[in-house]
Amino acid sequence: MTEPTPRTFRRADILDLARSGKPWEFLPLAARALARAPGDHEMRFHASAQLARLGLREPALEQLDILPTTGDVESLRSAIAGLPSAVLSTESRIELVRRGAALAINLGASVDVLGWESSAPRFEWFQARDGNVIRRPRAERDMLTWFPLRDARAEAKHLAERFAKEMGEDARPWIIEGVDPPWIALEVARALKRTGLGYTPRLTIVQCAEAEFLDGCALADIAPALERDSAEVFIGPDASRRLGKALQARRDGQIVGPVYSQARAGTRPAVQDVLRSAAEGQRARVDELQVLVREAYAGRDAAWWSARFEAGLRRAGAEPLRVLIPTCRYSTFIRHASEDLASALERRGLRARVLMERDDATRFASGAYLEAFHAFRPDLVVLINYPRASLDPGIVPGEVPMVCWVQDAMGHLFDPKVARAQGPLDFVVGHLHVEMFKSLGYPPDRARALPVPADEEKFCEEPGDPAPADVCDMLCVTHHSETPDAMHDRLAAGFRGAGIDARVSRLVETLRPKLGPLALRAHTDNHHTALRRTIVETAREALGAEPSAKMVESLLRQYALPLFDRVFRHQALHWASRLAQRRGWSLRLAGRGWSEHPTLGAFAVPAVEHGPSLRRAYRGARVNLHLCATSLTHQRVLECALSGGFTACRFFRDALGQMNLRAQSASLHAGPPRGVIDGMLDFDPAMTPEGMLYMAQSQRLGLTDRPWVRVKPSRREGIEHFGALTPAWLDAHTLLGDLAAVTFWDEPSLEALMERAIERPAWRENVRAGVARRVRSGFTTDACAGAMLDLVAECLAREARRRPASEAAA
Repeated sequence: MTEPTPRTFRRADILDLARSGKPWEFLPLAARALARAPGDHEMRFHASAQLARLGLREPALEQLDILPTTGDVESLRSAIAGLPSAVLSTESRIELVRRGAALAINLGASVDVLGWESSAPRFEWFQARDGNVIRRPRAERDMLTWFPLRDARAEAKHLAERFAKEMGEDARPWIIEGVDPPWIALEVARALKRTGLGYTPRLTIVQCAEAEFLDGCALADIAPALERDSAEVFIGPDASRRLGKALQARRDGQIVGPVYSQARAGTRPAVQDVLRSAAEGQRARVDELQVLVREAYAGRDAAWWSARFEAGLRRAGAEPLRVLIPTCRYSTFIRHASEDLASALERRGLRARVLMERDDATRFASGAYLEAFHAFRPDLVVLINYPRASLDPGIVPGEVPMVCWVQDAMGHLFDPKVARAQGPLDFVVGHLHVEMFKSLGYPPDRARALPVPADEEKFCEEPGDPAPADVCDMLCVTHHSETPDAMHDRLAAGFRGAGIDARVSRLVETLRPKLGPLALRAHTDNHHTALRRTIVETAREALGAEPSAKMVESLLRQYALPLFDRVFRHQALHWASRLAQRRGWSLRLAGRGWSEHPTLGAFAVPAVEHGPSLRRAYRGARVNLHLCATSLTHQRVLECALSGGFTACRFFRDALGQMNLRAQSASLHAGPPRGVIDGMLDFDPAMTPEGMLYMAQSQRLGLTDRPWVRVKPSRREGIEHFGALTPAWLDAHTLLGDLAAVTFWDEPSLEALMERAIERPAWRENVRAGVARRVRSGFTTDACAGAMLDLVAECLAREARRRPASEAAA
């Protein structure tokens, strides 16, 4: 950090600081002035007054003792005498030092407390009313020997807040050299909070002089900085060298971040030099790995991969296929889905490796992926939600087959550049969207629709009755505890922080109150269409012009849809909470953050780990609530059924989209339309079984306003292409059965469904068992893993026939 050029102060300037009530600015200058002119009584008088202003009673009185007796001096002495003592006992300081030393020792440091304790009586400590603590040699009145004679706490808080604001969500690891005084370490520890998904930036403390570390511990309780799971400390003459070794061991993650140095005894080599060397070594290793990985995969074309997959999947004496599954530990479900997929692949005889951060203080750098490619040499990469082109260049070599398994409609998936970058070794499976193929250009022949599956090995029915501790009437397992208003504030701040036009920020504020009413109508209205229309109408009003398609898409994906989903969930939970209070039904909300919810906190229970505990929780609840505005065929519904639990889902009209798409596709293939109405091709629903099923289900749900199957001519080609990618079992009706019987859309329908599920356990179990059978028929991780491998093998074989075969060996 660059220090500002020191200003030269005249005596009058210094006294003005005292008169303006700025004690911490005045006192360091006064100390130097009095060292030069100890007989400056006016300066010393003001020094006493400013020390008193800070509540430093004893030091203030000592300065008065040096002055000749006058009326003003005695008047000030009388005022100061009424202050409480500022002295901190030596015993209390020793306790703090012992505590700090014990924490450092737990982190691997070597600290001699006895030596410090023997010297402690030679010093004394005073605490100002603002929390600052100063240390000085016992009875020493020369303020130049007092440390730290400045507002160190405010400086530390300002610095930590400034860095936190600059970094935003991209919090980096901190290195602090020197904890005397400890305020910067404490403020940074406070600023580096654990994120909602668990990431906690590392805080590293480096101190060359052991005594200096203990001096800092004596000023304040250092525990908040050292008790963090992500804290580390290096103390001693070789502290910076040991730091360098630690950075070297972590070079697969982010290692560069803010460095703050305040140690009186600096390390050799300097901390900044060590960090610079580590960063250079990290970059050099990436360059080296890129060459090694490129050489390892050179010459592997489609023919080579086709032969490799044929042999690896048949396992006729060939080495099993190796599958790399990068994931992120800072996710609510993706890490579990990745681990479950690896287990399913292992059960098929393949070798699978999950690449995930080692701890909650690590964020991967690009070298992590390259190290995995170099060591594991995968034949296939499977990454949830991210195609190759959406990653930093070179992270996943272009010569390796890669599957993007779409589980969430993330914005980058709809980037035309990402779609155009799809090559012959790129595949897409999962929740596919019409626009990905019709508008963006993803190749449909390298895609396959698959659900977000459930692991049948992990989620299975246990014998016997549920344990009493697991039994409740209603259970909702979700981490979506952030209130809609808080989520709005966070998303809106993101728009402002991205430097987006202020008018767009105002547009977001105008959109917010419109989402609640839209969510209440989600049963009857197609909310995706309604949201898009609302964004356009609101933008016209706020901007006075037609919004661009890019703006509308950005607001829809980054703001409106995520916040709508949160509103949709919390509306239903408030219905459930009122029913619980009115009907005496028990309600549990399991997930992070619910205990702090302002209105639903009373129903919070601890988060349930994805595995046996969750399996038992599903089974113990009479009704599991599924509240998601994007899918009724969610993995939690599948897991619940396999575990022996019954799920009630909040319905939304867009959930019939797959049924409608199948009806449209079947009608297009069955024959000509019966006419054109409002510019759309109009088909008789009775022409196809799919059309009749769609109409019957709509009527059962009370949706009788659209008794037809209609297709916009502009969508005909996309529906025909996409219909082939959409198996019948992907729609909610096929999985859950009659949606009118197992879903709700308002508080009365939830109450009616709860009554039926509680009072008719045989019906509840019959429905649950039927869902579980259908899950096992195609919604399991094992089934989806097989379908994914089949797609890749078939496409590689087709591509190999299309191109000249290489001479590479299988």
